[in-house]
Amino acid sequence: MRLPSSRTRRAVSALGLLVVLGTTASGCSGGADQEPAESPVTSASSPQGEVPTEVEPDGLPVDFPRDEVSVVDGEIVSVQEPTAKSGAYNVLVYAGGTPRLTVVEQAVGLLEDVGWSLETTIEGNPPAPQVLTKSDGVAQRVIITNSAPGDESAIGYTVQVRD
Repeated sequence: MRLPSSRTRRAVSALGLLVVLGTTASGCSGGADQEPAESPVTSASSPQGEVPTEVEPDGLPVDFPRDEVSVVDGEIVSVQEPTAKSGAYNVLVYAGGTPRLTVVEQAVGLLEDVGWSLETTIEGNPPAPQVLTKSDGVAQRVIITNSAPGDESAIGYTVQVRD
């Protein structure tokens, strides 16, 4: 697998920050340069003295509802845990050269396969944000956004969890 250049990572991270800021309040994020470890690791220090997000070797936060929310293959470049204000996990996945429509269709398909219902339609190029819901479990809504810095794609997940 070819890793994105530092310039691409910065562009994807900056784009992810805009997506996260547009959908939630402030929180913690992990760094794109983290190497997976054998056991849970802690991300680099967060701004403003916030507690860093602990991530597993797969790059997702320790308490992320993996059994309910599958994410597309790619490099996880940013994570944010739920806060009292947001109530949502935010995950940004770098999908490389996969076209935006394809990666959105893959993301929706993975979620529909485990019982999520699509509330929007996948149309247009680029596809609009997608909203999926589920009546049971920890997660109640997933909002999928997408972006394409240059010829590369990134997909953002906002996973709203129940109180």
